[in-house]
Amino acid sequence: MHSKSSLLVLLSSLFFVLVSSYRFDPLNYTNSTDLSSRYTLHWRVDLKQQVVYLAFEVHTNGWIGFGLAEQESGSMPGADMITGFVKDGQGVIQDRWSSEYALPSIDSCQNWQLVNSHEDEKSGLTVIEVSRDLITNDTQDRPVLAGPTRIVWAFGDDDYISYHGSDRGFTAVVFYGTINEEVVIDDENSMTKDFLMSGAQIPPKQTTYMCQAFQLPFLEYGPAHVVKVDPIVYTPTMRHVHHFFIHSCRNTSGGFVEKYINNPHQCYTPTGDPDSGCISELYAWAMGGNSLVLPPQAGFLMNNSEDGLQYIVVEVHYDNPDLLPGLVDYSGIKLHWTQQLRQYDAGVLILGDYTLHLPDVPPRTKAFEAETSCPSECTSQWKNDINVFQDFLHMHQIGDMMWSTVWDTNNNSLGEINRIEYFSFDHQHTMPTNRTIHRGERINTHCVWNSMERSDPTRMGLQTEDEMCIEFLYYYPVLTDQMNRPYLACIYRTPNVTGCGNYRDPKFEKTIPQPYRPDPEGGVTKLFGIQNCVAPETNENNDKHAIAHENWVTRVAVTTTTLLIFCVVAAIVIYKKRGWIAKKILPKK
Repeated sequence: MHSKSSLLVLLSSLFFVLVSSYRFDPLNYTNSTDLSSRYTLHWRVDLKQQVVYLAFEVHTNGWIGFGLAEQESGSMPGADMITGFVKDGQGVIQDRWSSEYALPSIDSCQNWQLVNSHEDEKSGLTVIEVSRDLITNDTQDRPVLAGPTRIVWAFGDDDYISYHGSDRGFTAVVFYGTINEEVVIDDENSMTKDFLMSGAQIPPKQTTYMCQAFQLPFLEYGPAHVVKVDPIVYTPTMRHVHHFFIHSCRNTSGGFVEKYINNPHQCYTPTGDPDSGCISELYAWAMGGNSLVLPPQAGFLMNNSEDGLQYIVVEVHYDNPDLLPGLVDYSGIKLHWTQQLRQYDAGVLILGDYTLHLPDVPPRTKAFEAETSCPSECTSQWKNDINVFQDFLHMHQIGDMMWSTVWDTNNNSLGEINRIEYFSFDHQHTMPTNRTIHRGERINTHCVWNSMERSDPTRMGLQTEDEMCIEFLYYYPVLTDQMNRPYLACIYRTPNVTGCGNYRDPKFEKTIPQPYRPDPEGGVTKLFGIQNCVAPETNENNDKHAIAHENWVTRVAVTTTTLLIFCVVAAIVIYKKRGWIAKKILPKK
């Protein structure tokens, strides 16, 4: 009898050890990534239930933060966030949203559900597991979409949510779906080559523009299509590289190319200068930007004919606010090209205020808006409709919002091309799109600035502290004017003058007011963050998460029970055989 009691004590002890030793299991998740040396994100998506499960595994005994950023920006303002910590063994989470670089506001509806939490004070590890619907239809939430998703993260060393210091970051992950297939060039005439600044010496001044020209060596074999452009930012000087443009150029008697060939010098933008020979933008990059991948049916045409585009000019805007001496930069691009020409030539159409003629932004103004037009009087002269595949919106430090709209010939709205509600100077990139703009349609571009922290007017200009309002549409087939020159821009010139076509065209400027047919008011209203839900959440939503959580707990329980049965059987076998383990643990009769 005593031996049976001992066996029960043994089995009870084994069960207690099994249950009490259960901890976070990364195998419950299908994907993970290290956001830093101290922060690991795990996730899985149940597409049937339309639920995402996240686990934050962070080496801290303090708070943890995570956010789904505005995809057009990627910064903390405009992010849908969750914060959490573990206190006295209990996990505490809060659904939040952010409109500025400050403590995020608490959502009206708490859509994140706590699944599990654990804190090991000895090792300094905290794990918080949560779940949420992929789409909540709550304007204080961001949807979890397929493909690359921009996220933000942070953490602190105590439970009080305070400034994170350097323990924060931003990146992109794929929660489900696939990354857009990049162009694979497999023909025998395909190549890549880096075009980098040859040791550009950044002077100790706030703002410097430098140019370097490169001849395209592959053109000796015939015309080619550029199909991808990768940015290369030199790590030691990356915080000083604010943005750069790549211009397509031909050699001219003006001598611009000869001056800058393989030799970086200070410059002003060459596009628009008849003597430069630069007649089109090829690529634009700014902080937070990414590669440009062209659709498989189009490429930027470069050729070595007498009037062909045989050169590129890399124009870099350097920012050196601390006036540091001795900075040397080797940033630039990697070009991917093929001499197996594609169906269409691609182009870049410039909208907005490319020549920097908009009025100054007044000081102490929360929302100063400017609107420009590419009117139907210009687009009706196009030779063809255009298919837009990328869009790039560009402003400077006090830029707050930017978007563009399209209107048909009967003044009916056709929606927006792109919209950024929380513009970030440090997070600028092209955004993929897929839409056709037809001849005769109108495009209106809007910029909004917040100058509340400035005491003087802010002018449009090239300096970092100046402002800009420029939109770049990447499209195909390429537009040309009556002289077969690239159709470069459709832009604001003055309140009564619009510029459209090629800069060298004597008829480039037209007496068309700006903006032509302004959009209805209301576009400046930020939709993210407006309360549109009623707390508490519906029982249906809670039940769905409860069922999903119950299924998860059931799997854990089944696993634990299986292990327990195994231990019972093993103990009985050992006891019956009177092995040395049984002798050590159980007394004999």
